[in-house]
Amino acid sequence: MGPRVWILIALLLGASSLGAAPSAPTDALSGVVETVRRQGCTEARAADLRRLAEEPPPTGPRAAYVLGHCLRQLGQASEAREAFDLAAREHPTLSGHARLYAAAIALAGQDLAAVIHLLSALPSTTSPDVRRRAALLRAEALLRVGRAAEAAAVLRSAPLGGAEEEVQAEIWWWRGQAALAAGDRAGARRAYAMAWWAYPGSAREGDALAALRALTAAPEAAIPPEARIARGRRLLARGERR
Repeated sequence: MGPRVWILIALLLGASSLGAAPSAPTDALSGVVETVRRQGCTEARAADLRRLAEEPPPTGPRAAYVLGHCLRQLGQASEAREAFDLAAREHPTLSGHARLYAAAIALAGQDLAAVIHLLSALPSTTSPDVRRRAALLRAEALLRVGRAAEAAAVLRSAPLGGAEEEVQAEIWWWRGQAALAAGDRAGARRAYAMAWWAYPGSAREGDALAALRALTAAPEAAIPPEARIARGRRLLARGERR
């Protein structure tokens, strides 16, 4: 697990249920988490977490959440998904994050119905970052099952404010995919133009230009004013005044 995952786990393990006073994780859980952080996941550590996951909330679902990450690291995707499902059901604060990880495993396993179900009703307290990532996963699943209009609606609702540039570019790219699949060529042109022009240097820049060229012989004419402004601001922030 990367540093960002461990920071998230540390924050969430100390988080409280909605409206409740903060509740610290048990010493046993804290000890196992610290050992896994330092030494990595092993079958022995996973066994410790399984035992702790059987305890009542809040310790049980918190342990299940860490167990999910541990089992993913060990390559046990099916069991990891079960652990995340448990955390999602029994711990409101963890639910959004746990659903996201469970859905990612389901998408990799081609269980598209599960992805759509898991991400259809996130808790109101779910962070914007998780909502964005959930929208991308859910939209991809909806597109794969031929529900393009729903995918487009999901992506339109994804909050862009505060997101990293790569994430914003990714959302615009998938908005283009959804619009095109739904028969909205004008919407697809605009979305691809945003993904191409508004985020210089993003991973989707080349793909978006290729997709835009397939829709129009004059891609630069399709660039909306907001994309030009966004690109200018980003280039200016990088010191590229010309």
